[in-house]
Amino acid sequence: MVAFQCKRAFDCACVLLMMPLILPMLLAIALAVRLTSPGPVLSSNSAWDGTQDFTIMKFRTMIHRSDGAHQPVTTSGNQRFTLVGPFLRRWKLDELPQLFNVLIGNMSLVGPRPKLPEHAISNLPCRAGITGAATIASLVRNRF
Repeated sequence: MVAFQCKRAFDCACVLLMMPLILPMLLAIALAVRLTSPGPVLSSNSAWDGTQDFTIMKFRTMIHRSDGAHQPVTTSGNQRFTLVGPFLRRWKLDELPQLFNVLIGNMSLVGPRPKLPEHAISNLPCRAGITGAATIASLVRNRF
């Protein structure tokens, strides 16, 4: 329990210390999304970390569908990106709003990625994270 509280304190301290650098970036990305495509700046999904259901926020990278049709999983057949969407996804900038999930206590900075509730097959032994082993492996494989 003490280790959990220390990790949570560390996560919050890191996010709060970086906020002066992150806030201008968040505002610039929000402005870019707003100016390059109609619709909301943020998109939300229901996520499951093994113990709780919560809302995960991201910058919108896909074209907004006003008819309400939404596909929660992106496939090669439904990739209708906004102008800035591919850039945001490549550099993982679309996930910056999840830092607020860290402050709220739904997520951690490092941990297994949360799943959509319908894709969760087991409970995670720890809090879901913004980044984990799969993300790091992907970054190393694709960029270096």
